[in-house]
Amino acid sequence: MADVKTLEIVSPGPLTTIQDLGRFGFGRYGVPPSGALDSFSLRVGNLLVGNQEGAACLEITLMGLVVRALEDMILAVTGADLAPQINGNVVAMWCSRLIKKGEQLSFRRPKSGCRAYLAVGGGISVPHIMESKATNLGAGFGGLDGRFLRKGDILTSVSPHFHLGVAGRFLAPEWVPRSWTAG
Repeated sequence: MADVKTLEIVSPGPLTTIQDLGRFGFGRYGVPPSGALDSFSLRVGNLLVGNQEGAACLEITLMGLVVRALEDMILAVTGADLAPQINGNVVAMWCSRLIKKGEQLSFRRPKSGCRAYLAVGGGISVPHIMESKATNLGAGFGGLDGRFLRKGDILTSVSPHFHLGVAGRFLAPEWVPRSWTAG
């Protein structure tokens, strides 16, 4: 299986990082767990796109993230409703869908909550550091060079074409946490 360039960061928003379920067991060395603030949303997003539940995803804060698809791939947006759109068309949350090469996914504004998760088929490929890919901003490691994402960053995924058949998976509306539904 090969890493494939899948996403280009067009605009990073105020704080977008790569997160997984975190790194545990290193507290005695002064290393906090890191990881997604909303592990439920990260797990569900990954399962919707056919990944292992703890695969690395993007954690998006508030708004402003714009990514360009560099390949056809499957994605799912979970967590807070930050008004996701593909090329100006509303993206349904809590379900997997195809995004085509060249299309742009953007997060316009917070409608409910402040952190959303973008899972892509094949996950986000970055090195494991202390058994995790999670970004630890304070310590400056994990994720992509231990920092938030920047304009021009290129992210890779493992064989995203293997996940194309899972488009249309969804989490039943009654299972979506009430804190993430607008209204």
